[in-house]
Amino acid sequence: MHDMLEFLAPLYDVAKIRYLMGVGEPGNLKFAIEHGIDMFDCVLPTRNGRHGSVWISGDKRVSLKNGHFSADKGPIDKNCDCYTCQQGYSRAFLRHLFKVGDPLAGKLCSIHNLRYLQSICESYR
Repeated sequence: MHDMLEFLAPLYDVAKIRYLMGVGEPGNLKFAIEHGIDMFDCVLPTRNGRHGSVWISGDKRVSLKNGHFSADKGPIDKNCDCYTCQQGYSRAFLRHLFKVGDPLAGKLCSIHNLRYLQSICESYR
């Protein structure tokens, strides 16, 4: 994908929007933006969120289902301004929700992941 984006970048018409489907990892998103892509569509942030996987600062991915989060009272990411982090939902509470099968956990983590990717896009404006 990276090779193809590098090849295509000089060929794009700057008057048209460039769309890339299926790219949702932060590193790939950054690479695509740097090579002329304007719009993305991917299920990865919500799919990962529904399964307890979230991105944190530094583009690291962690699973909130891991036992070492059972007593972690901090937000998913202290540097995040998403609803989930700002409303005080702790890693421990989210882990608990996943363990009892409450669908709220996946929704809150999806909100976080979407905001994480949105903030990457905003940083390129």
